[in-house]
Amino acid sequence: LNPEMQLLLKLQRLEGPAVESIPISRARRQIVASSKLVGGNQPIGAVTDRTIDGPGGPLPLRFYTPRGLKGPAPALVYLHGGGWIYGNLESHDALCRFLAEEAQVRVIAVDYRLAPEAPFPAGLDDCLVAWTWITEHAQGLGIDASRIAIGGDSAGGNLAAIIAQHAVGDADVAAPAFQLLIYPATDFLSVSDSRMTYADGFFLTKGFMDLAEENYLVGNEDKADKRLSPVHHDPTGIAPAYVVTAGFDPPLDEVKACADKM
Repeated sequence: LNPEMQLLLKLQRLEGPAVESIPISRARRQIVASSKLVGGNQPIGAVTDRTIDGPGGPLPLRFYTPRGLKGPAPALVYLHGGGWIYGNLESHDALCRFLAEEAQVRVIAVDYRLAPEAPFPAGLDDCLVAWTWITEHAQGLGIDASRIAIGGDSAGGNLAAIIAQHAVGDADVAAPAFQLLIYPATDFLSVSDSRMTYADGFFLTKGFMDLAEENYLVGNEDKADKRLSPVHHDPTGIAPAYVVTAGFDPPLDEVKACADKM
């Protein structure tokens, strides 16, 4: 395991109990505080917040413009991770700033609804509405409509991959030019070997994943549904993807399987 990750895990254990072992409301605050500590103060040209009409009410978006960027530019619509129950604009603020500056693209973060207050498919519906609104208003937002990517980490990577697949079969949804999938959750149906091998002792645990699924899926959902498990669906025609995985991550096998299938 990377020495820096060993140190972070040690600090995490010293910080207190695992987030999955405490009430969700408290864990949300703890995750934001930890993210800010690790993320630091990342420079950015400009940050602007606004809301659009979402399926469940006002839907917050945050726009990041890197320094020196002018004219119509590429964009990345970013969907945060957190197991569909944690995360917000603040928890991933440093990451979005970093991506905007390093890639020299406009980044738009989506503050989609979370479970258990809003279980599946509420978060996905929010992200799809945000994606559609951004692509339809690209010119007014200073975005090159032909170069809009979708991306996210973990649960957000799952949502991003699903939207990219959805765009292939729906003429009313603009197809992304690119996918940035950072260790995305891709399979609710199967339990891979890596999920058991790395179930405990690393940043993501089996307990965390079980809690996320229990709160996100509260009905009799088909776990092979294309809105849940992108690895089980035909990727023909999907946008090119850069897929990140990690050697000690429980979803390692399913992420690799999804990348191989694409």
